[in-house]
Amino acid sequence: MTIPFEARTGRSAGPAQQVSLEPGYFPAVSPDGRWILFEGFGLPGTRRLMVVPSAGGTARTVVRSKSYGGRPEWSPDGREIYFVDRVSGVSERTLMRVSADSGQPQPLWSTPRRIPALNTTARQALTLSDVSLPGSPVAQVFTFEGRPVASVPLHRNMSPSSFTGDGRSILATVSDAVAPIRVVPVAGGHSRTLTEAREYDEPDTWTADAGHLAVRTRMNGHATLLDIQIDGGQAAEIATPPEATRTTLSPDRNHLFYVVTDSATSRGSLRVRRLSDGRTREIARDLVSPPQFTRGPGGSPFSGAEILYAERRGDRLELRSCAPEGEPRLLRSFPAASFADRSGFSGFTVHGEHFAWTDVLGDSSALLVAEGLNGAPRRVATVPGGLYEPVWSPDGRWIAASYGAPGASLRYAVLVVGVTPGGLPSAPPRLVEAGLVVGWDIKWLPDSRAVTVLGMSGQGSPGVWLVSLREGDSPVNLTRDDPSMMWSYSLSPDGRYIAYPAEVPRGSSIWRIDLPR
Repeated sequence: MTIPFEARTGRSAGPAQQVSLEPGYFPAVSPDGRWILFEGFGLPGTRRLMVVPSAGGTARTVVRSKSYGGRPEWSPDGREIYFVDRVSGVSERTLMRVSADSGQPQPLWSTPRRIPALNTTARQALTLSDVSLPGSPVAQVFTFEGRPVASVPLHRNMSPSSFTGDGRSILATVSDAVAPIRVVPVAGGHSRTLTEAREYDEPDTWTADAGHLAVRTRMNGHATLLDIQIDGGQAAEIATPPEATRTTLSPDRNHLFYVVTDSATSRGSLRVRRLSDGRTREIARDLVSPPQFTRGPGGSPFSGAEILYAERRGDRLELRSCAPEGEPRLLRSFPAASFADRSGFSGFTVHGEHFAWTDVLGDSSALLVAEGLNGAPRRVATVPGGLYEPVWSPDGRWIAASYGAPGASLRYAVLVVGVTPGGLPSAPPRLVEAGLVVGWDIKWLPDSRAVTVLGMSGQGSPGVWLVSLREGDSPVNLTRDDPSMMWSYSLSPDGRYIAYPAEVPRGSSIWRIDLPR
């Protein structure tokens, strides 16, 4: 949509006018005002950079991009478009340039850091680490050739988003929000608050009997874990290493797995600490997207007592597991480059010695299954549209994956495929409608008859939904009585409860940060 306005007062000078039939976001007007660049919808994990006349008309695709990387921008003369893509490895972002008339994009510079903003006049890129590092976060500015020009310390919860027009400053928002942990019975009932509204808490792991939930929080300005009794009682504090950027407590509460991230490379090492005596050892040196990248039965980060993870080793991407007191075990190895260019790849799911993942085939997506270290992959489902985040059921008989319809229809469903112990299809693939426009984070109930998913129906805030696989059952919004925003959740091992951070906004502010000259 475009809206005319008075330059002197900033007020609207007429009604809004629709200029494109295609839904999109991040619009950018060309320097001469004749065109509007925007990101159109593609398959999940992909995007299309499109251009439409600012007076309205037919939109055309300039380039299809592998994945979202930041807001695209026009060159000062309007002849070229700059954008960020993943082309040189699993974790690398690459600054790209393409003619506004379309053509082959040209790579300019790669970095492991996120690139949320570009300034094409000053030819500078704003970068941030992929993860929240201990201490004050730092924004770094690089030239389009990759030369560092400025480093700016940021306040906690500060999110830089753009450059000022002259390129001498960056703009950032600071959001003040807290999120107490709330627990809801899956069988139905009201939520109850488990933690106080003081910090932005996150649920971690449950004990096997679902009697305790570990919660990531902050106390006295430091990150820590609280092991909380679900039915009430004294919480136990578990100190976390100050260098940890992500923690996962073992279900038996004897070990703490945590990630330490290198601020320069954004690469993470996985470590495990025995809580009884503090003994710590390194398990992996170059971790890939923990922890959602690799999912065990039901959606857990564990397979039995072993934590699952993927690690880069040279030109290989290795799927591994490790018990708290054991040595890392290789499950399967892949050429890392084979996944760098697969825009629909969203991680592995593991059940015993069986593995599954997704791949993109033109405008369709496939679900692949393989057995053992060297078993040949089998395609068990192919559907038009996108598949992502596959998860194996606890009984090993089913695989569920999030499904996004092709084009701009904004329709989400859960794809369910039956598989035999040998990895062959045992039941035809079917789409279970969840009544959502977008969804993510599938988890199986222990009986393998239903899943939970976090998503949005297009009406109100995100919620956690119970989706039964039985024909004729309708999805149930488990958090329908809670208007809070929620972006993650955890399902108890017995399937009785979900726990989630209920976001409570307390205001926000916009900051200008002058760059050093």
